[in-house]
Amino acid sequence: MSLLTSQGNLKSQTITNEVLIDKRTHKIVKYWGKVGFPYIDTDEKFRQDKFDAFMKVDDMQSLDFNNRSFKFNNAGLALAWSYHPHAFEVQCNNQKSPMDVFNDYDTFSKGIKKTLKGSFFKKRSFEELMKKNDQTNEMIRTVLRRVSGAQMVSNFRPITASALYKLFTDKNDVVWDMSCGWGGRLLASIKAEINYIGTDPNTQTQKGLKEMMTTFGNTANHYELLTMGSEEHRPDKNSLDFAFTSPPYFDTEKYSETETTQSYLKYSNINIWKENFLRKTLENVHYGLKPNKFCAFNVADVKSYETFEKDTKQIASEVGFKLVDTFDLRLSSQSNDYKSEPIFIFKKGK
Repeated sequence: MSLLTSQGNLKSQTITNEVLIDKRTHKIVKYWGKVGFPYIDTDEKFRQDKFDAFMKVDDMQSLDFNNRSFKFNNAGLALAWSYHPHAFEVQCNNQKSPMDVFNDYDTFSKGIKKTLKGSFFKKRSFEELMKKNDQTNEMIRTVLRRVSGAQMVSNFRPITASALYKLFTDKNDVVWDMSCGWGGRLLASIKAEINYIGTDPNTQTQKGLKEMMTTFGNTANHYELLTMGSEEHRPDKNSLDFAFTSPPYFDTEKYSETETTQSYLKYSNINIWKENFLRKTLENVHYGLKPNKFCAFNVADVKSYETFEKDTKQIASEVGFKLVDTFDLRLSSQSNDYKSEPIFIFKKGK
């Protein structure tokens, strides 16, 4: 691109800056293509530091009990994500995954350009973005997750999960996490000092969960990780003190496109999925829970399943549960105009 006008004069400063930003954007994208994807650190010290910090957090401070609301607190999330690098490749809402963006020059460039300008993303300098360190890795991951056309899968916040455990369980109680996913609730169970049963059919995810359990699990507690769907696991009758999960939102997050044990692949439309996955899971929970005990479901209406909340409450009632409370789960740290999802609290009768 020429910096001269058709009359031979130097173009405006704005145009000159655009040219400079384009050149710097190109250099930054090429640089990261050479150094590789900015995965979360996995070394022992990083994980131990994150775990120690997580354990020091007063999880009950995240709960506004009178308003039945959980405030945003991301402590423990980086630790949980560090065990699942493949999460950055998972497609969500038919948008590009962070890895898709990383491998797409045009989309990645769009995000970097916005960062250099301070448009949508917090403004960062060329020099900052050309260094590979923990801080810059996080900057780049933010771009890859949030640039237009991209979306990252979500992980349930460990602090919120720990607070829920402490509300509904006592130390050494037995809890079933029906869809353990990326480990947020497993990590919370360690903090809450309870016995944990987790079901999830994803073999790659299970490897990360088992590694985290082995490293940080309490020797006084029992952890059982089962590579299967929650619709297939029938716990011993009246053996559970609490059950709690955020199940798949049908096919919103495609955790694996090759493992046919994934519920959205096994049950290919909403009605079949609702009856064979959601209903059977709730039936299994009701069977396994002790009388007068509770279960918690974090679900939300989404584009691919617009009646998810209603159906969950209806099926829970049909299998014998009573809806006794609803908590509000904030999805961001913003004090106003924040997005949230419900956590339904169901109770089994006598």
